[in-house]
Amino acid sequence: MKSKDYAKTGTYYLVGNLFNKGIAFLTIIMMPFAYSIADGIAFGVLSYIGVKAFSGKVKEISIPTWIIGVVFVLKFILIH
Repeated sequence: MKSKDYAKTGTYYLVGNLFNKGIAFLTIIMMPFAYSIADGIAFGVLSYIGVKAFSGKVKEISIPTWIIGVVFVLKFILIH
């Protein structure tokens, strides 16, 4: 590895950690606003899918996450 690769590794770790913490923060914040833990979790999953999709990392989203996302979208369409 070159010395530049060592410098990039810490940055990638930090940015990845902030991404995960940002999604978790949105999930926690949405729970009291939605008056529902389930709706807060649904918002978190959908925001995770949205952020990954709009950042061009669609292939990193697993199939079970897509399935759960579709179920949550159907829940919001059919129930709310």
